[in-house]
Formats: sequence, C-alpha cells, structure tokens
Amino acid sequence: MGSYKDLGNVFDKASCVVILDTSAILLISQNILKFEDVISFVKGCIPVMPRQVLNELEKHASRNGMKGRLASWALENVVPKLQTVEVNVEKCKQDEGDCAIVELSKELSKKVRTIVITADAELKKELMRLGIEVVWYRRAKNKLESATLFS
Repeated sequence: MGSYKDLGNVFDKASCVVILDTSAILLISQNILKFEDVISFVKGCIPVMPRQVLNELEKHASRNGMKGRLASWALENVVPKLQTVEVNVEKCKQDEGDCAIVELSKELSKKVRTIVITADAELKKELMRLGIEVVWYRRAKNKLESATLFS
C-alpha cells in the first residue's frame, strides 16, 4: 500500500500537493482516466489521499460486484503510487473520504498549493466554495479540466 506520511513530510518534498478522491481513483480503475495523465495534468505535485479514502476503497473492495472489483484493482495498482496521509479530524468518520479531503485541503492550502481531483459534484462545489483548486472530470467531455482558475 502507499506509505503513511504526516503532513510535514509531504511539505518537504514539493510546493504542490494533489489529493485524489475515491471517484477519481475509481475512474482510473475503469480505465476512463489514466494515472499518468492525471499526474501530468498536475505536473510537479505530490499525489496523496487521506486515510479515509483508503478506508472507503477497502470497504468497497470487500463487497461483490463491479465496484468491489474496481476498488480491489485500485488497491493493488493505484494506491501504491500515492502517499497516504493521516487526517485525524474528530468530525470525520474513518470512512468519510469527502470530509477528510475537505479538512486536509483546508489545512494544506495554508502552506502549499493544493489541488483536488474529483468527479464528485458535491465535493467540487464545497471545495470551490472554500477557494480550493479543483480538477474535475467532465463526463460529457471525457476529460479533466480545472474547475477553478488560479495562476
């Protein structure tokens, strides 16, 4: 699995951090997005995910069906390429990835350029409201695009 890092270690390596949510990881599993394309879109950023996203993937993987198979594939093929960070926030349960992403992005954005990659419309809306940079998967255009424009 990806390594577990505290936030300080993430800052030491780059001036930019990109957080992937469960929906983005599952799009990679479906081969709708390619991991390399995601990383090249946010070149120079360290790809991370909160522990809660890993917990969501493990929960999905324990179930039968397509989503379970996709989550299992992601655990084997995508998660090892990401830094997993611990987000210890009392208001977020252990399998609430979106909550952890919001809290992590608020904290990280104070210190380093922070981008979230998602296909989740509600998460995108919340992050944009907070002024967090979002890269959004547009199904209609079948591509990633910046939902918030920062220089």
